Amino acid sequence: MKKRLLLLPWIMMIALFSTSCWNYKDVENLGVVAGCAIDKTGEGHYTLTVEMINMVVKGRESQPESVILETEGETILDAIRNSISISSPKLYWSHATCLILGQDVASEGIKEILDIIFRDEELRVGIHLFVSEGKTAKELFDAKVLTAVIKSFEIDRRMADEGFLSKSFPVQAYRFIDVLSEEGISGVLPSICITEQKGEKMIELCGSAVFKEDKLLGFLDKEETKSLNFILNNIKGGVIPLKESSDGGAQRISLEILKNKTDIEPMYINNKPSIQINIETEVSLKELNKADNTITQKDLEFIEKEAGNRLKTDIEGFISKVQKKYNSDIFGFGRSFYKNKPSVWKKISHQWKNIFKDLEVKVKPTIRIMDSGMTNTYIHIGD
Repeated sequence: MKKRLLLLPWIMMIALFSTSCWNYKDVENLGVVAGCAIDKTGEGHYTLTVEMINMVVKGRESQPESVILETEGETILDAIRNSISISSPKLYWSHATCLILGQDVASEGIKEILDIIFRDEELRVGIHLFVSEGKTAKELFDAKVLTAVIKSFEIDRRMADEGFLSKSFPVQAYRFIDVLSEEGISGVLPSICITEQKGEKMIELCGSAVFKEDKLLGFLDKEETKSLNFILNNIKGGVIPLKESSDGGAQRISLEILKNKTDIEPMYINNKPSIQINIETEVSLKELNKADNTITQKDLEFIEKEAGNRLKTDIEGFISKVQKKYNSDIFGFGRSFYKNKPSVWKKISHQWKNIFKDLEVKVKPTIRIMDSGMTNTYIHIGD
């Protein structure tokens, strides 16, 4: 019994010191980072622009305030560590939502940046990556935002909203790292730029950035990114517009995407590889301008056919452009051979770079109108 009583103080001390996290940091001594941008200087150094969250008291409430900090270093990590000398409190990175890469940095290769994210315990592998289409990435923090006070949070919100249009898509650091390590696919990151609205500079998601290995090659606009999302089976929503048609039918049509499924089918016939893309899309008829006041089954079938033709033309044209301009397999056609026809991939993988640029790709879309607005008549204006 006495031995137990002697052990009791030691047990209590162990319990006391075991209740806290090993890497706990006092919030009051930290500068919470919301997002950052990385650019290159003329001397080849890195410029790190950080957006910090500063809580200020206004009246009886505390409100967030955006504070921009800029530091420089010979390497990325050097620039991060140099922030200690000009920032008090110390930067805390675990809540950072976005990392924006300047074109100069992305063109030289981002392997070093990804390696730091993967190795440094303070940085999140789930951070969202972007590439700036402007001269620098840091200039985005000078632009105006519509809702959030913190620009990085506004960018994060924009990305969530853009998902419903399918004209952009989020890419977290660990996902891009995974793509780099896979066979038969090249990476893509969302691109971001500054546009002018009523004399104000505004942040906008502008499409996507094409990579080969870890180096930036160029950019895709929003519509091209939408085509890419169809191919990658990333469609979450959006609209298929039809501006005109023949056959005396509709003149302006809007189809809202409800559901989409895309399958990439690798084929190898007579020692020649090819790809067939099967797309099945369910839509709702949301906008229609028609000469008369009726919507018949024949009209719906005609619209489905026209929408399918539009998808086929847009996607095949987009694929051809990427093949000729970038020769970068951002579609994962090679990966499809690797996974579904491994024996074929073993034969062709060493020359895939040359095969891809002339690869025959056929798109087979099927559009189904599931809802036509609960009516079979169009608004008619009388005399």
